Amino acid sequence: MVDIVLEEAGTLDAESPWPGLMPFTEAGQPFFHGRDAEITELVQRVRADRVTVLFGQSGLGKTSLLNAGLFPRVRGDGFLPIYLRLEYGRGEFPVEQIKGALAKETAEQTIEARPYLPGESLWGYFQERGTEFWDRWNRLVTPVLVFDQFEELFTRGSDGAELEVLLDELAALAENRAPLSLQREIEADPERAPRYDFGSANYKIVLALREEFLPELEDLQRQMPSVMRNRMRLTRMTGIQARDVILTSGGRLIAEGVADRIIAFVAAGRSAASDDPLTAADLARLEIEPALLSIICRELNTKRLAAHQPTITADLLAGAQQEIVAGFYNSSLADLGTAARNFIEDHLITAQGYRDTRPLAEAIDEGGVSPDAINRLVERRLLRIEDRFGTQWIELTHDPPAA
Repeated sequence: MVDIVLEEAGTLDAESPWPGLMPFTEAGQPFFHGRDAEITELVQRVRADRVTVLFGQSGLGKTSLLNAGLFPRVRGDGFLPIYLRLEYGRGEFPVEQIKGALAKETAEQTIEARPYLPGESLWGYFQERGTEFWDRWNRLVTPVLVFDQFEELFTRGSDGAELEVLLDELAALAENRAPLSLQREIEADPERAPRYDFGSANYKIVLALREEFLPELEDLQRQMPSVMRNRMRLTRMTGIQARDVILTSGGRLIAEGVADRIIAFVAAGRSAASDDPLTAADLARLEIEPALLSIICRELNTKRLAAHQPTITADLLAGAQQEIVAGFYNSSLADLGTAARNFIEDHLITAQGYRDTRPLAEAIDEGGVSPDAINRLVERRLLRIEDRFGTQWIELTHDPPAA
């Protein structure tokens, strides 16, 4: 049985161009395909506004879009992307993590910028008139603070004092106003006010989060009205985009006609064994999970390499497809005990062995599995949660392996 690796996928190259479950890094940009329109839209939104919200279901490639799409495009165009995935309740306060990430990135990219002063707020640092960011070619650059998996603020940010400080600082940045602590200092000493630029902001913010956490984000709109203004929804790929992922990244590794069979298999809506080619209309109509596509391509390529074959053939796909799905399914559930497996098999799979969908709250109440376990399975791309008319529904990302 295939053991799907849930950890680091390793370096991408011409012989191994798909990262599997792991997101693309910025270094993997030459192998990141199928999202050209989305990259262009995201870049335009970041350039146009101070705050951009990127949202979508788990497994659609938000992290990859940021790392391998947005970052390379804006880095050479006057922007300095700072990747942030904050840790909560584990020592260093989130605000200090942001400061540390900025200092680390400016040093690595040879950006000249003044250091933070002790106790200085984020807004106070950026908007202090002496704060400028100069690259090695003596050009001004604008930092872009990119908060990936921002929903973790709602799921893991349990320290009330820690969150209060973080939200005050983020709200100040988002709305370009002094945070409460600095407002009090200026009120006590009005001569400090001219030190700060209260006009245009010397930074950008991107918040990326899972779609089902939009209600929690909207709860912040009183503090941060900007989170309601400039939003981009990332959707599943079409079959046309999926073909680009397969053939542009590793076309020479795929036998003729096999790319469409892989797409049909990943879509789980058509037999991968069919000899009929997919039409343009078929491809446009299909909805593809990018994470699952990458997993299938990586595992097929691993089998190709092990067999010393020059290409992934139809025979290799036919012999491996159920084994790959079973490996993905079992590896995702391996450390979660029997409750998670029983939950899926009793509530999310029909008597005929196909995936089913259930309201999330109902499934949790009846299934006896913890919300944390469900969240981990969503992060592993085995499950997805979708909002329909105000109700969250849960389902498998692919039909389960045959019994």
